[in-house]
Parts: sequence; structure tokens; C-alpha cells
Amino acid sequence: MLLTFENVNAQIDENAIGYYNEALRFSRTVPGGTARIQAIGGTQIALGGDVSNIYSNPAGLGFFNRSQVSFTPSLKLYSNDAEYFGLNTRDNGGRFGFDNLGIVFSSPRSNANSSWRGGSFGISYTKTNNFNDQFTYEGRNPNSSIIDQFIENANGILINDLDGLTGLAYDIFLINPAIDDVGNPIDGAYDSFIFGLPVQREIVTTEGSQSQWSISYGGNVADRFYFGIGLGITSVNYEQTKSYSESNFDAPDPGINDFTIRERLNIDGSGINATVGFIFRPNDHIRVGASLVTPTYYQFDEESDVIINASYDNFFYEPENITLGEETVQSDIFISTYDLTTPLRLNGGVAFFFGKNGFISADVEYIDYGNSSLGSNDFSTTADNRTIESLYTSVVNFRVGGEYRHDVFRFRAGFGYHDDPYTTEDIDLSRTELSLGAGVRFKKFYADLGVVTNLSEERSYSPYTFFDGTGPVANIATNNTNAILTVGFNF
Repeated sequence: MLLTFENVNAQIDENAIGYYNEALRFSRTVPGGTARIQAIGGTQIALGGDVSNIYSNPAGLGFFNRSQVSFTPSLKLYSNDAEYFGLNTRDNGGRFGFDNLGIVFSSPRSNANSSWRGGSFGISYTKTNNFNDQFTYEGRNPNSSIIDQFIENANGILINDLDGLTGLAYDIFLINPAIDDVGNPIDGAYDSFIFGLPVQREIVTTEGSQSQWSISYGGNVADRFYFGIGLGITSVNYEQTKSYSESNFDAPDPGINDFTIRERLNIDGSGINATVGFIFRPNDHIRVGASLVTPTYYQFDEESDVIINASYDNFFYEPENITLGEETVQSDIFISTYDLTTPLRLNGGVAFFFGKNGFISADVEYIDYGNSSLGSNDFSTTADNRTIESLYTSVVNFRVGGEYRHDVFRFRAGFGYHDDPYTTEDIDLSRTELSLGAGVRFKKFYADLGVVTNLSEERSYSPYTFFDGTGPVANIATNNTNAILTVGFNF
């Protein structure tokens, strides 16, 4: 996503490369876990007794008195409606995967002469981000072409110093040296023989996920105080492809049929963090919990490239005495390695139990996204780190949910709010979730179903931006729904 609002651009350092986007993308995770936990809005800090505690608050492992294993497949459905210069385009899709796998080995003790009640050891896999998504926008731009931005970027730069996407645009004749009155090229000045305003279209597809393997232990003291500690091994696989095209130029003789810019970005990384937490149960009706997740220390490997295809239909370019037809230019494959440290997370929760009839639970989460930081030996991260400090801010997220119990049946509902991480008021990337679920519990087996829906999320995307902060903007309304099923066994 490129932010095109004036105040946002003012907070982006002019030398920033763009890695500040990855700093937020891989820091802003979702409260994953079992279908039960997701159905109650993701609240899990004060509850205990769920496989999800291995990841969220290992103190909850102290509530187990039997060993347990569970599997949580899921189906993510997405819908994106994009508006671009009055034309609406919709994308729908879905992807099957696994949100959680976990096993708990319980070792309870019942020594009446000791307050120590034993504990449990757990291993789990938790998906913390699902990147699978696609949106398309299309419309006739009445104001500009991306060629205008190439010219703006190139002006003042000698030909041999042109690089990046602008350099490729020059190599494939989308921009050319400006010519003076006697036919000589003007150093550092550029124009284009392509005329007219185009129909612009772009398909942006992302794939991959972010996840964590957790190894945790939780103990029980006198059935009143529970503590836990865990180690997390995180991984990221993120791939984005963009296919941007311009065609149907509204000039009698535009000089080109169409051109397409295809960009590919692949990021793979792994990291490590730790979690500590506690839950206090003063009586049978109230539980209070807290957890701290240390910063996650990531190392990423990135690979990207660009291909431009242009169809000139045998256009004769006189300055170079060349006839242009189907032309292709490709960049080198850019490979880099960089580090990312995400901010720590502080979580608090409280749960109220109504005997055996159910409970209501609520969590709050504090994160300061401005504390993320980047580092690399391949390029300077100074400008991106300055952008992180000025563009991102601290947030307080909250979640609330409840469960009603009737015999072996469970009925659940929840609500979650994720605050806007940006300092500017020009945009609002807050996110609201509603969830429902149901389940059954038997002595050695249980099954839960949950559905989580993100209320319509508005975002803005721009294919290019001029120096003054203006540029075309596609407005995209997104709806995501995740259906989760957990099957578990006690042993």
C-alpha cells in the first residue's frame, strides 16, 4: 500500500526506501488460536485451560489436569471492492490452511501437604497473519499517466545515472531525452513520444502467512496462582506480485498500444521471542491475567525483480533510427538481507465465571509500533527508521467475548477492536472484528466451530505519486471472513 495523503508524505523521510511498510506489516499480528478462542473475540489472557495459551499466556497451561492434542483447520474468504475514477471492480477468493496445532502434556500433583499442584508443557503452531489476498482496480485516468511520473523522476539526472523503475522505462523507450531546437539531446531533460491519457489497470496479489511455533511451560500454585514462560520461533513467507498496465490511450496516434509493468517481491524470514505471564484466581468466579511478549528479532531475505513489456506496433523512433514493436526489458534480481525488531507487547485480561453456566472475558493489548527498528549491511536503514518513529504510534487494542454452557454444548460470541497504528488523522486503519461460535465437550473429545468477520475495512492504494504528494488513488473496501474448526482429544 502506498499512502498518498499530504500529511502522511510529510512524515515519510525523503530518503526512505520503503522498508517501514514491512516493519508494520510483520509487527501487526492477529490473535490466533483455537476455534473456541477466536469465537470469543480472541480473549485468552485470563482464561487458561486452552491449547491457545501455549502461544498467548503460558500461565494458562497450569489449569490443565489432562493431556490434550488439537487440530484447527481454517478457510479464509475475502472480498475486495475497488473504486477508481468512478469504475468499480470486485475480487473474491478463499484459501484453506491451518490456524493452530497444539499438544499439552499435563503432570498434575495432588499432595495435600504442598501448595504445588504441578504443571503442563505444551508445543503449538499458531498462524498470526494470513496474507492471502487480491484486489484489482481499473479506470480511465483523466489527469496523468505513470509516464508523467517517470519523466518527473528522471529530470535533472544524466542518462547513465538513471536506475530503478525509471531506468527501465528509459530502456524500453517510455521516456526519452528531450531534444533542443537543432535536434540535440538536452542533458538531464526528458519527455515522451507517447500521447493521450490511458485506461489504467492493476492486479495486486499477495500470498503467504506469518506463524509461530511455541514451546511453553505453565505451573499451578494452590489452584490460585498460575505462572508460565514460553519460547517462540516465528517464520514469515510473503510474496506479492503486481501487474500494472496502461492501454487505450485517448489520442488519435498515441505512439503505443499498451504496456505492462510486472513487479515481484518475495520475503522469507524467521525470528525469536519469549513470553512470560501469570493468572491469579482469588476465587472461583474471577480470574486476572497478564502476559509480556518480548520484541521479536527477525532476519529477512528479500528477492525482487521487474519486467516491462511494451507493444509499439512498429513505431519508428527517428532519433535512434529504430522501429519499435514488441519490446521487453527486465531488471536484475535484487537480493538483500535485513533485520527487523518488532515492539514488545503487554497484555492484560480479566474473566468472570458464572458457576458452570459460562463466562465473560476481556483483554487489552498495548503495542508501540514506533519502537520497531530495521538494520542491514546491504543498505542504509536510517531514513526508514526515522519514518517508523514519525509515522507509527502506540495503540491499545481490546477484545471481549463470552461463552454460555448448556450440558455438553457451548455457545460463544466476541468482539475485537485493533486501533489505528498511524500518527496522522488523514487515514484510519483501525480494524473491527465480530465472531460467533459453538462447540461440544465430552470426556475424551471436543469439537468447536468459529466464524470471525472483519467489518468493512477501507484502505487507499496508489500506483504512483508525484513530488507534490498528488497521484491517482484507488479506494478499496475489504471484507474478510475466517471459518475455523478445532477438533481435540484428551488423553
